[in-house]
Amino acid sequence: MNQEHNSANIISPRHDSSPLPRAGRNFLRIASTVDGEDLTCVICGQQVDPAGFRCDNYNNVACLHHNITYCRFCHRIIHGAKVLVPHFGFCCYECAKPINFDELTKIAVFIIKFFKERGIYIPEFKMNLLPAEHMQQRYQNDFETVPLGVACKGNPHRIDLMSQQSKLGIAETLSHELLHLWQYHYNINAPYEYSEGFCNLGSYEVLLQIDRSEALVRLKTLMENPDPAYGVAFRELKVVHDVYGWDTVVKSLLKYSC
Repeated sequence: MNQEHNSANIISPRHDSSPLPRAGRNFLRIASTVDGEDLTCVICGQQVDPAGFRCDNYNNVACLHHNITYCRFCHRIIHGAKVLVPHFGFCCYECAKPINFDELTKIAVFIIKFFKERGIYIPEFKMNLLPAEHMQQRYQNDFETVPLGVACKGNPHRIDLMSQQSKLGIAETLSHELLHLWQYHYNINAPYEYSEGFCNLGSYEVLLQIDRSEALVRLKTLMENPDPAYGVAFRELKVVHDVYGWDTVVKSLLKYSC
């Protein structure tokens, strides 16, 4: 059972004085995947050929002759049981195992507190955990692929989350959807790109607080996203955030309040 399974571990803060994990070093491109690293194949346990092997963002390596599947959630090379999540793809056993509501509540409390400390107050809402097939049935007319999470305006508002996600995936998705609820509460009608970019900025900042290698991989994915809203607009808002802080970003969104 990997370190992400325990929800208490998910919400532990990052300590700046702690050394970076292997994945963190690779993410920052300051360590080689070969020099000084263990080149043992995660599939067969044999030493891989240094001249050619596959590697994931966690520095797990596998021989070229293996048929490799990467987890759709944590993006690791799957080296144990793999699970087909309907309408989504193959995932490792730990990520595909549905989260329970107690674990979700702990994650939600952590995220809401994080936003509150930055002057972002989340309105009243309820949460639903739905398996992938139910998410697909409910939203097949609204999305091209099964959504990981959906924020629904109402009284109270509602967030539907796909239950088969890694704990870090739930944290990233829930952070995003909670900022949609904040926009609903203030009747903010910002351009689509900046509405979604703002939500991804929230996900990014929450992930920064989590001392897990999967968080680093997810941060890398956010920073490299080519989508005009989820990537480009997010990075533009991140620059504003990094230079002027949360207050300026929040005020820029509130200007679109009806």
